[in-house]
Amino acid sequence: MRDIKVQSIRVIDRLISVLNCFSNEYPTLYIENIVEKTKLPKATVYRILWSLEQNGFIQYDDKENNYSLGHKFLEFGEIVKENQDVLKEAGAILSKVHIELGFPILMAVRQKESIQFLLAFENPDGIQSGSYVGRKRALNIGALGIALMAYLPLEECKKILNQLPLEKRTPYTLVDEDQFLERLDTIRQKGYFVEKDEVNVGFSGIGVPVFNRNQEIIAVIGTFGSNFDMNPKVNKKIIKTLKDTADQLSKRVGHLISLQGDLTFF
Repeated sequence: MRDIKVQSIRVIDRLISVLNCFSNEYPTLYIENIVEKTKLPKATVYRILWSLEQNGFIQYDDKENNYSLGHKFLEFGEIVKENQDVLKEAGAILSKVHIELGFPILMAVRQKESIQFLLAFENPDGIQSGSYVGRKRALNIGALGIALMAYLPLEECKKILNQLPLEKRTPYTLVDEDQFLERLDTIRQKGYFVEKDEVNVGFSGIGVPVFNRNQEIIAVIGTFGSNFDMNPKVNKKIIKTLKDTADQLSKRVGHLISLQGDLTFF
C-alpha cells in the first residue's frame, strides 16, 4: 500500500466498513448485524446501504429483510480478471519470443505523458534494459515510447512535446521538434521504430505497436541491446518477429488492454 500523508474521507471510510462486513462466511446480513459490526448509528448504516443499493453495489431482499452484495461487484470482478488474464496470456507469448530471440523483451502501455512497463523479460547474464515492471519513462524517450507516440493524434503529440521538451541525452539524440514529428510519420509508414545511440551510445532499441480491434494503439512491445549484437541482419529478424507477435497480441488480447487506465496493479 502507498504511504501518502493525506487524511481519509470519513464517509468513504464508513462506506468501506459497511462493505467489509460481507464475506464468504456472511454473504447476507441484516441491518442489525452491520450496525453491530461497524458500531455506526443505525440511521447512518441505512443511508449508506440505500445509496449502495441505488448504484447496484448492494441488493435488498424485501422478503427476508436482509442485504447482500450487488451485481456491480461482478462487473468489477470481470474487469480485474480480464486484466490479469491479459497479462498472463501476453506474458506467455512474450516469454517464448524472449527465448527465441535471446534479447530482452518488454511490453508497455501509455500513462498520460509516460509509458509504463507491464512486462519485462531480461537476460540475467546479459545487458539489462533497466525497464523493470512498473517503471515509467517519458513518451518521447526510447524506442517503445516513440513508437507508441507515433500513433497518437498530431495535436496530442505537440502537446506532449510542449510539456516534455526533447532533451539531448547523447550527441545523436534528435531534438529538433519538426524533424521529430516527421520521424513519427515515418514510423507509422514502417510500422516500427529503431532507435540507435539516442538514449545510450553503443545501444539500440526497437519498438512495435500493438492495436485493438478498432486499430487504435493500446500498447507497444520491443527490445534492447548493443549495436554489435543488433546489427542490420539481426534487426531484420527481430523486427519481423516483433511485428508478427504484435499482430498475435492484437488479435488475442489487445482489445482488452486499457490505454488510458491506471494499470499499476503489479
